[in-house]
Amino acid sequence: MKLSAFAAALIMCSGLAIAQPQHDTHQPATHQPATTTKTTTTGTTTYTQPKTTKAAPDMNADPAMKAMQEEWAKAGALAPENIELAKSLSGTWDAKTTMWMDPSTPPMVSNAKATFEPIMGARYVRQTYTGDVAGMEFKGEGVFGFNKGSKEYQSSWFDSGAPGIMLASGTKNAKGEIVFNGTYDCPMTGEKKTGKSVLRFDAKDKMTFEMWNVASDGAEFKALEIAYTRTGPATTTNTPNVGTTGRTPMAPATTTNTPTTPKTTGEPNHPK
Repeated sequence: MKLSAFAAALIMCSGLAIAQPQHDTHQPATHQPATTTKTTTTGTTTYTQPKTTKAAPDMNADPAMKAMQEEWAKAGALAPENIELAKSLSGTWDAKTTMWMDPSTPPMVSNAKATFEPIMGARYVRQTYTGDVAGMEFKGEGVFGFNKGSKEYQSSWFDSGAPGIMLASGTKNAKGEIVFNGTYDCPMTGEKKTGKSVLRFDAKDKMTFEMWNVASDGAEFKALEIAYTRTGPATTTNTPNVGTTGRTPMAPATTTNTPTTPKTTGEPNHPK
């Protein structure tokens, strides 16, 4: 009897146990975002970003976009003026500088070295100038270019003499000289001044740059003359080919500051 009662109780308990709801301890799988690792020179930085399955738009599939790309490529192509300017200026040059502080005073004369090199696929020409003024070291840099949109030559100049950037633009006259008109701020008075400068190509390896200022009586006078003599070619691979009017590819950078290409992977990188 006791055995039967025990068996009945065991069956009832088993039934209750079977009837109890079972709690599923298995958690549904979650989708983790893709892990992208960006490597920098100071270490490894890891961040996450969600995956995307959206395909990049096909630019060539859209006629309007394709036409816009073609127009942009045409606008970015070199003009004959860009090529002519790069060929005329490129090289290393000896420079004799003559400066007048006032038309009534004797000039100061000094010698310098200059390098003109095409940059940005010969769209511009950069000048690096090293010399002295009144026995003190003097350095300057400038950029020359031709603006296809405005049909003007443009230039910029800054140097170690005083803070400030001189900007000018101009056109070529009947003599083949490029005449610039620009503005600058007087470092002593802060007064905004205007000035004219002329770039003249005297021969294949000789050119002259002149700057004209306005005296206190309103008369224009020559304040600067730099006589350049080319001594060698430019040390650059950006010099354009003769007759090239298409889009000139830029030369690869040779600087040691070029950043390393970031690595993208599904697993984070660990510093070794």
